[in-house]
Amino acid sequence: KPDESWPPMADHQALYKAAPKDANQNARRAAFLETQKSKRRNQHELARRIAQNPASQAEDDSDEEMADEGSEHQQRQQHASERGGTKNQIMESEWMAEVPEDLQGGWMFLVCPEGRRALVVSSWGITRAYTKTGKLLAKFSSALPCGAPSHSMKPQEYCIMDCIYDASTATFHVLDLMCWRGHPIYDTEAEFRFFWLQQKLDEEPALTVRSASNPNIFVPAARAETTPENVIAALCATYPYMIDGLLFYHKLGVYEPGVSPLVSWLKPAMVPTVLGLALPVVPPCVRPPGEEAAAAVGMEG
Repeated sequence: KPDESWPPMADHQALYKAAPKDANQNARRAAFLETQKSKRRNQHELARRIAQNPASQAEDDSDEEMADEGSEHQQRQQHASERGGTKNQIMESEWMAEVPEDLQGGWMFLVCPEGRRALVVSSWGITRAYTKTGKLLAKFSSALPCGAPSHSMKPQEYCIMDCIYDASTATFHVLDLMCWRGHPIYDTEAEFRFFWLQQKLDEEPALTVRSASNPNIFVPAARAETTPENVIAALCATYPYMIDGLLFYHKLGVYEPGVSPLVSWLKPAMVPTVLGLALPVVPPCVRPPGEEAAAAVGMEG
């Protein structure tokens, strides 16, 4: 049974950039869970649209060609068209303005490194990373299925993942898995997606080894059950990167592009006030508040 004394409820609205429009965040979480039971998305169509985005097959050398193709207005139109399949396809969090009533037992959390949020798609023998708005960040080979010219070119074997890219180490920290070898799992619960993500990455050990055919490595983001002990241990541990914050997922939540009340976000400095946890030591991988502005773009970038 969860410890009813943890976490405490507190007035911590001043910590946030913006409070949710509806102050009753717990009520919205319950309503969101109920709604997703009856809302079934055409997963295959969604995943296929992302993987077979027109830009995925026609964007090679497009940056160089665009300069000779016409006006600035035409260029903007072409880029907008190319982003059609990948725009706004990442599930985003809300600030934890109200502590979930079932936080302990009903939620898991991920330790997020500083970096840039990216939608990673492997298809047609190449891997692409996109921003939240669908802008192409990079094209490269990878050890993901269909992620390099030497791999299978079957159009149905694409993969789609939600990641944070750390440019300083050329590492994609994988937060979530939405599709693997053409099998979409958007409508499965978070707890299963995390299990499947770990299993699939374990099946492809080449993803963790940097090579000419896999210049960016892929590793799962550190995650754990949400308990006071685990949160403290996670923040006080040493990592090969700086921590941007903790991302909390409701175990029953499906992957829904857009802002979801079933995903909550806390900066490390907020944890003691919001969750009422005293950190025994200064976290070695957390920047002092004054240095955060100068750090790499994080979850909100």
